[in-house]
Amino acid sequence: MIFRTIKPNEFDAWVQLCADGFGQPPTEFHDHFVNDPYADYDGVFVACDGDKMVSTVRVFRREIYLNGQKVKMGGIGEVCTLKEYRKQGLSSELLRMSIDYMNNNDMPVSMLFTGVNGHYLKHGWFTVIRRVGDVALDVPQISGGFRTPTPADTDVLVKLYVSSNSNYNCMLVREKEYWNKWVAHSINKQAVIEVNGEIAAYLEYRINGDKIYFCEYTGEKDFMFAAFSLLGGTGLLNVPEMLINDFSSENYTMMLRLNNPFGEITSPGKLAALAAESMFFVTDGY
Repeated sequence: MIFRTIKPNEFDAWVQLCADGFGQPPTEFHDHFVNDPYADYDGVFVACDGDKMVSTVRVFRREIYLNGQKVKMGGIGEVCTLKEYRKQGLSSELLRMSIDYMNNNDMPVSMLFTGVNGHYLKHGWFTVIRRVGDVALDVPQISGGFRTPTPADTDVLVKLYVSSNSNYNCMLVREKEYWNKWVAHSINKQAVIEVNGEIAAYLEYRINGDKIYFCEYTGEKDFMFAAFSLLGGTGLLNVPEMLINDFSSENYTMMLRLNNPFGEITSPGKLAALAAESMFFVTDGY
C-alpha cells in the first residue's frame, strides 16, 4: 500500500473515490474543492493499492476565532475508505500524515465533525458537545425588506459577520474570498434583511414543512427571531444553545485537537474550556 498526496491530474479519480466511499453524488466532493478558496492538493492524502485510490483524508485550511483572535485551523474532512479496504488501518495512517501536514503549515488546532468519535480519540482529538433546540416563532413580523443576497453585498456581510460572531469561540473566520466562493455556493437558502435601506441581518435556512431549519444567523441576537419570522414558519429548528435559553435539546458532537500549544492555550483542557462555549454554522461544514 502506498500513502501519498494527490496530483492535480488525479482530481477526478479522487472525487470518484469520495463518492464511492460515502455513497453520495460526486458533485458534492467536486464542489467542496472547487469552491474552496484555500484548497490545497498537498492537503489531500490517499492510500493506493497499486494505481487504485482506496482511502482518503483531506485537510481544509481555515482560521477560527479563539478569545477574539484569529488562529489557523486544519479541518478534517472527506474521510472515507472503500468498503473492501476498511479495518486495515489505512485512514489511521492518513490521519497521521494529516497531523504532520498541519504541524508543517502552522495549524495549532484541528476540528472535525463525526459520528464515530472513538476512531479519532485514538489520534488525539477530543469531543465537544454542542447543544441545539427547537423554538416556536411566535413573535410579530418586523417591517423590513427581505431579499436574496448579491455579490455587491459581500463587503457589508463580512463586516456584519465579524461584529456579530468573532466573540464566539471556534467560529470560522470568513474573509471576502471565502464569502464569494464557499458561502455563496452554499446549498441552503439565503436571505438578507434590510431595515431603513441597510442590511441588518443575514440568514441561511432550510424549509421543513411549516418549520424552518436553522443553518445560520448573522446580526443582532435580539433581532434573530423577528428576522426568521419573515419567512412565515411556525417554528425554528436546530437553533444553537448560545442563541436561546429554554428548550428541549439534542446533542451534536464536534471534535478538536490541539496540535501544538500556543499562547495561553497550553493544554487540550484549556482548548476544551473555550470550545465548550462554541457555536457552529452549518454553512462552514466540511
